Amino acid sequence: MLGWRNVFKDGFVLIFMKRGLVVGVVLLGLVCMGVFAYANIFNLSGFVVSMESIDVVETDNLVAGNGICEYYYKQFSEGEEDAISINGETLNLKYLGDNDWSLNGYKGDANNRLYEYVKKPEAKGVRFDSSGPYNLEGYFKITEQDYYGSDCLGINNLSSTKMFKYIYEVPITEGWNLVPAIDTVPSPCNYGLYNEICDDDISSLYLYLPFVKEYYSGEDLTALAERYNLKEEEDLISTYNRLLAEGNEEEIGLYISVLRRIFSTQSSNWIYVKPYAEDKKFTYSSYYSGRYSISNPGPRENFLMLDEGLVEYEMFFNVLEDGWNFLSVIPEMVFDDGLNIDSLSLDDMTIDCDIESAYLFDNGDKEWIILGSDEKFTEDMVGKGMIVKVSEECKIGDDRDMAVPDLPEAE
Repeated sequence: MLGWRNVFKDGFVLIFMKRGLVVGVVLLGLVCMGVFAYANIFNLSGFVVSMESIDVVETDNLVAGNGICEYYYKQFSEGEEDAISINGETLNLKYLGDNDWSLNGYKGDANNRLYEYVKKPEAKGVRFDSSGPYNLEGYFKITEQDYYGSDCLGINNLSSTKMFKYIYEVPITEGWNLVPAIDTVPSPCNYGLYNEICDDDISSLYLYLPFVKEYYSGEDLTALAERYNLKEEEDLISTYNRLLAEGNEEEIGLYISVLRRIFSTQSSNWIYVKPYAEDKKFTYSSYYSGRYSISNPGPRENFLMLDEGLVEYEMFFNVLEDGWNFLSVIPEMVFDDGLNIDSLSLDDMTIDCDIESAYLFDNGDKEWIILGSDEKFTEDMVGKGMIVKVSEECKIGDDRDMAVPDLPEAE
């Protein structure tokens, strides 16, 4: 087992408000096997467009892997009982009042992991919710949207408030896979989702830093985090100014390159999947809501634009560096803020970039697929890793002509 996870067990959080997008950089044990964690949480408050979402079926017999997105919900009164089956294992429920439960004979506050009450492999990674919204008592809900996204791929309607998330699966096979560098994969296997790939399933992980044009392992990144004091809450600009004062251009460039990876919403990295794990799943989701405004923009606008309040951090956001850049295809490249298809190309989403080459990586066939800079991203590309080579540093942003048409010439 790779021993990077506990280096930063205390962790720290840097939070930036990015036009409704909360960019949280969380180094908690350098989750992701030594990869700097990036999390994006959208303001979830409603959805105004109409589109088809997947069918979600209510049942007391949930089965992962049957292609049906299932859930169970019940509001219990004190003393009420019920029994549900989850992957063939029975969970006997009884509400004791005051948010206490009896679950298969265990009494007290309910841990949200099924394995605590059903000590069988079929229960590992299955999560449920008994806390209830707004402290609602006697509430119990379990949904495959939360623990087995592969049965819920597509657009998921999460609640009566018209909140949606788009769940997609990243194909993985034995050997090297280029995957989105996101904060939840690989999770520690003790806490991972049901049948999802986790850290014990991966033997190696590497990220590419364009500034030095080299791969860095998880151990390498841990060492860099310690060198730049990222464990502490030292201001990023203060660290940058300190490096400027020291005058070491190589160190300055490396520091900027590392932070650009931290703040990237679309970076990718290599993982080596062990043979026994290739049947596991790798799912991820993006959240969408419909109440967007200038002060609360949607996911695509947050992806393409930098908040005016973050101008001093501009050097760290949405930059393609000279040479190869490791990216992934994210939903925001295919869907607009209403989850309608509005595909972008690399030319659309970059500003003044001289794109020399671009490739998608096929994790199944282990081969590179040429991607034209004017080729539109499609839904079946979402989750794929890609590399983009530019001749000099440039920016990610909306380069489409969105200007209002000119008035006609006077006759």
